[in-house]
Amino acid sequence: MPEVEPQAILTPITEAAIFLVLTVDPGFEDEVRGVLEDVAGLRRSVGFRVPEAALTCVVGIGSDLWDRLFGAPRPAGLHRLPEFAGAVHAAVTTPGDLLGFVDGTENPEGAAARAAVVIGDEDPGFAAGSYVIVQIVRHNMPFGRVGAGEFGTYFIGYARSPDVIEQMLTDMFIGKPPGTHDRILDVSTAVTGNLSFVPSAGFLDDPPAPAPVAAPATDDTPGDGSLGIGSLQDAR
Repeated sequence: MPEVEPQAILTPITEAAIFLVLTVDPGFEDEVRGVLEDVAGLRRSVGFRVPEAALTCVVGIGSDLWDRLFGAPRPAGLHRLPEFAGAVHAAVTTPGDLLGFVDGTENPEGAAARAAVVIGDEDPGFAAGSYVIVQIVRHNMPFGRVGAGEFGTYFIGYARSPDVIEQMLTDMFIGKPPGTHDRILDVSTAVTGNLSFVPSAGFLDDPPAPAPVAAPATDDTPGDGSLGIGSLQDAR
């Protein structure tokens, strides 16, 4: 069986990146599934025009949207990003169902990089996937919106397990020992925070069937001889 390939999470650092964090309205799950299936083709159709740019695209799926799209089974470590509140600073958690971006920063190299960020036998149903946490707080990819007067950095961290980065955030905001927070927080403010699962490239090309829709609850007990449509008494 060929080795399952991850998305392009181990690429070298890029000169520029575009970040999209989206929330999906209920009822648009089928449209999202269609977009996910087309990501690889879209990347190829755009990237071939400027091959020297080595365009990559990575897509992550948030915990709430995963349930709406796929249901069970779930990646073992996928959950909403908790808040990390210290005595002085706090790391917020913000909504986000889909994350797409082009990036590559302080990663280890070669086999060490894959071992650090790519899921293996510990969660075989989601092998070659990864977890990504995004936040505006640390040196990584500079960003700015001139019209809004907003400038900062966009931190992106891939990990084989979210526990690693969540421990880092605990140490930064709460401190180890408590009260010894990271001093960069004294001159910056975290305004977003989100955890997503980055499935393998093959998963995106051929995602599993949609999650089954649960039947509405009724007051009738199965097997009582009723038609399961409730009482018609006092109907108007």
